[in-house]
Amino acid sequence: MTTSEEIGVKKPNPLIFESALEKANVKASASMMIGDTFEADILGAEAVGMKTLYYNYRKEPIPKKYPIVDRLLEIKKYL
Repeated sequence: MTTSEEIGVKKPNPLIFESALEKANVKASASMMIGDTFEADILGAEAVGMKTLYYNYRKEPIPKKYPIVDRLLEIKKYL
């Protein structure tokens, strides 16, 4: 687990994602960020090379190129 308080910056700053990847000892290309805030979670993770999945329970309009789930149970289709 990585928090913004621990790193000293907030998402979408790449340092948060890079720290989490380092802690997990994984490459960005082999990881997925599942988030509910488009700019902070999805765009931030994409900027460091992670796959993304947007939990869009608020039904916000976002570009079609991003995978989206509306219900938590749908996430397992992407894992």
